[in-house]
Amino acid sequence: NNNNNNNNNNANNNADNNSSESSKNNKLIFNINYNIADYYHLITEYDISTSLFFALSEMTDNNSELSKIYFSIGHNFRHLGIFDKAIIYLEKALTLCDKKSNSTKSRIISNIISIDYFKNDFSDRENVILEELNGLLINENVDYNIKRHIANIYRRTNKLYEAEKILTESIKKQFYIFLDEVQNVKEWE
Repeated sequence: NNNNNNNNNNANNNADNNSSESSKNNKLIFNINYNIADYYHLITEYDISTSLFFALSEMTDNNSELSKIYFSIGHNFRHLGIFDKAIIYLEKALTLCDKKSNSTKSRIISNIISIDYFKNDFSDRENVILEELNGLLINENVDYNIKRHIANIYRRTNKLYEAEKILTESIKKQFYIFLDEVQNVKEWE
């Protein structure tokens, strides 16, 4: 009986180890493929990158991985100027993302807002998204990140004056916030 119990325990341990090893391998394979697709994004081969991300989306049912993939697809479409498709995939990413991750949510939301801002399409959805953004730990860096995305869209469409203007305004805002903080510190001294 003890031998049977030991054999059963060993079999269970082996199955657990195999499952754990398989999970590690799957994660590694996902990361390798994701990084390859992301590489094509970084060298501005957005069509290739998007195709690879679509193929990768068929290989997983993990919400966190799908959110990451959908964000990347939406981000590529944003760079390509295909804003309607970008919004679809960014909203899918937002739906599936880890609700505890403020940085992930702010990246997704800032992409959505930058597209809406560029299209001058501040719909009812915009207010909902802004409320959600305000629910995050909003600070001047998040605001700057949103403005940076908007400026990047302007830059890509050769509207350099608009890009410079929006970045300059955002940097001035950060500077004034900094001055206020310095002033408050001096008042406390």
